[in-house]
Amino acid sequence: MNFTYVFEKAKFLILKPAEAWLVIKSKEPENQRAITDYAMPLIVLGVVSTLIGTQFYLKDASLEVVGKYGLMAFLIPYFNIYASVFFIEKISASFLSLGNKNAITQLVIYSTTASYVSSIIVNIHPLFYIFSIFSFYFIYLLWVGLPIMLNTPREKRTSFAIMIVLVMQIIEFLTVFLLKKMLF
Repeated sequence: MNFTYVFEKAKFLILKPAEAWLVIKSKEPENQRAITDYAMPLIVLGVVSTLIGTQFYLKDASLEVVGKYGLMAFLIPYFNIYASVFFIEKISASFLSLGNKNAITQLVIYSTTASYVSSIIVNIHPLFYIFSIFSFYFIYLLWVGLPIMLNTPREKRTSFAIMIVLVMQIIEFLTVFLLKKMLF
């Protein structure tokens, strides 16, 4: 895992999203690389921060409980990537957008950069909860990326972005709900 690559790409996406999306579209050859080289290191950092933070949130937690929270921290974003791609691919034509699975996967992974970074910071300690507001920046990253990655027309971009956000939030809610039911 090349954390320098992840840090530089995340910084580029956050600070210069329009330029970053153009680079992603022109240089990213496949969605598997986006998953293994970019999303997976961020997910792993999220797991580590959850394991550390669980000690602050749940002072008397057993190793089993801490492990379950770590497992959830891995499974939630991992499953959300695939489920979001599946549903976005199904609805993209309704918004006159490309249904290219590779481009959709990249859009999902890279637009959630702010959410990954936010969760890594927030999960470390309860005092950092204020940083969770930064996760909403993913909406802007998504909105900027839609016309570049999926050729979404201007008149459909806002409604498609809202639909994607709703789909992703519903998927996350259901994933968390089901995992908590299964694990706790």
